[in-house]
Amino acid sequence: MIHSPLGALHLIAALAAVILGAIVFRSRKATRWHRRVGYGYAATMLATNVSALCIFGLSGTFNMLHGFAILSLSSLAFGMMPVLRGRPEGIRFDQHLKFMSWSYIGLIAALVAESATRIGMPILVANGYTPRPWFWALVGLASFLVAGVGALILRRQEPGLQRYRPRPRANRGETVDAASS
Repeated sequence: MIHSPLGALHLIAALAAVILGAIVFRSRKATRWHRRVGYGYAATMLATNVSALCIFGLSGTFNMLHGFAILSLSSLAFGMMPVLRGRPEGIRFDQHLKFMSWSYIGLIAALVAESATRIGMPILVANGYTPRPWFWALVGLASFLVAGVGALILRRQEPGLQRYRPRPRANRGETVDAASS
């Protein structure tokens, strides 16, 4: 249920980020398409997190969900910094890959946690359970499970993603040794 225009903005931006993030992760890296869709993902994540920081309907004050929004903004910022400085190479490439991957995993964790509470809470309340501790338990469990699965997927995908790592550029008049790249 959407309670305000801000809530609608948050929902639309989050759903757009889920879709754009999936496209970015499934598409070939280091292409014009990847960059364009990636900037769209970053913009929708920025809108999602800023709107999340302005929503206080759950507790009336700053709570753990706002902390997750700050964590998400940090991941997004650290992932975008190498891109905004130019083509990510070397450690900047690794930083971009790691932080943008965790940005998307965090988004999916939030989606699963939100879905679990929207589906699970009415069932628990109808059966006489006190909502608040169960809400936080569902959010924590869903987030923890998605983060764990995401970490496993990243670990498994990492060798394949390294093929996108840009090769070192030679200085003027030098050649790059093929064995060192």
